[in-house]
Amino acid sequence: MAKSKSSRSKRSKEVAPTLLRAYRFNARIIGAFENDCARQLRNPKRVLEALIQHWLEADVKAQAAIAERLRQHVVTNNG
Repeated sequence: MAKSKSSRSKRSKEVAPTLLRAYRFNARIIGAFENDCARQLRNPKRVLEALIQHWLEADVKAQAAIAERLRQHVVTNNG
């Protein structure tokens, strides 16, 4: 017997935590990041994974400090 459409559509709407997501980055920033990784002989994918892991393991206070540092960087470079 075929599954009902409602159960399939419900599962497709649920977001799994392992779902691959795409993020948009400024092309200049990504270019600079890739050049820096190449100079340091690092794999950009591994560097991003390490940064994400660091963020996820940080406590709320550390995450707030990281976010504030990013805000200051954005204001300094764009304003």
